Amino acid sequence: MKKNDPQPQISSLHKMLKDKQSEALPESRIEFESKAMLLHIYMDLEEFLYTKKKFIDQTTEEQKKLYWR
Repeated sequence: MKKNDPQPQISSLHKMLKDKQSEALPESRIEFESKAMLLHIYMDLEEFLYTKKKFIDQTTEEQKKLYWR
């Protein structure tokens, strides 16, 4: 099912990460910690999206029809 395909979300996430890498380095400890937390959230989200993709890729068409009625 196209509407459940996580690939566009993965691509969007990678673009956000690339944009973040081009930003200036943090100037304070608070800013550093905030950016580190955000990076960790990005990484968790990326892991979730790849897990979702793997699940979708491993299901048969019949399972998809049952799951996404």
